[in-house]
Amino acid sequence: MTHDSQLDAILSSLAKEEMAAFSDRLLDLRNAAFSPTAAGCCVKIYFELLAGAPESGALDRPLAELRGWLERQLSVEVLDAVQMRRIERLPVSFEGQEDLETFCQSTMRDFFMDRCQPSAGVRLQFAFMGNSLAKPGNDE
Repeated sequence: MTHDSQLDAILSSLAKEEMAAFSDRLLDLRNAAFSPTAAGCCVKIYFELLAGAPESGALDRPLAELRGWLERQLSVEVLDAVQMRRIERLPVSFEGQEDLETFCQSTMRDFFMDRCQPSAGVRLQFAFMGNSLAKPGNDE
């Protein structure tokens, strides 16, 4: 199964009556998955979907599948804040994270506690891995 058909299957399973209010966001997520500069948008939408999911748990499985798909496609890039060159690429794991702010704070805390960077400053940003749907030239 290709990356885009995997994503389409996951998004289709989320396009249920319980998530009708999020149908535009599901389409936005699909579009962002094809844009090399929209990795952060995918993460933001994932957490919006997570927050809007019914408490019944009816969508827990498709949301877990989306989480897994995103974790395989995304990384957190660590950039030298001055030269904007990549220093490191960190894996993404949303397990146990309730919202985007908590995830970002946790990632920054873990990064800065575990490393000593020679750079005057660093910048963290979401990025697609090399095998993702987002390829240069897909950006509109």
